[in-house]
Amino acid sequence: MINEFLNKYKDSLIREEKIIRKKSTETDTEVRRQEKYVEMISAEQEEPFSAFTPHVTDKRKTLEIEQQKEKLEELKAQQNELNNRLAFLTQEINDVEKAESELTQKEETINKLKETSNTAINITGNQITDNAQAEKNITTQNQSENTNKIDINDLKLACSFLPADPMRAKQIIQNFIDKYNG
Repeated sequence: MINEFLNKYKDSLIREEKIIRKKSTETDTEVRRQEKYVEMISAEQEEPFSAFTPHVTDKRKTLEIEQQKEKLEELKAQQNELNNRLAFLTQEINDVEKAESELTQKEETINKLKETSNTAINITGNQITDNAQAEKNITTQNQSENTNKIDINDLKLACSFLPADPMRAKQIIQNFIDKYNG
């Protein structure tokens, strides 16, 4: 279900990215045309020897040059917005791809854990009881060896857990009491 959502979201981002790239290319072409046009109009307005000869500038052409420069600035701003959006979409697509790969890894881990748990369930009942009996034997041996020695490390451990996890500290102390009373 999550994979489906990520795939649909990624597809929509890719479609939008293609549209934005096309608009960006068109806007870039329009900016270049506009720059050439402004240069051409400006060159017509200036004569090479204007410092030596009397020259009257055409007010209409001056006004047109200003309008074309404003249009050029608008196109550049639009191009900048498109580039920012394109960068955002590219980052978003990369994030979605990263999330997909993490999800795939987690699914593989879950499947491995399921296989492991299924294998553990298939162990016969005799082996389980044999393991339980072996654990009991080990603990009784350890208790008999440690009856004369008090392990202060258990109390230190309980004290370290007391501020952060009082329930765990209580459990450690209870185990400590049971260990030396039992």
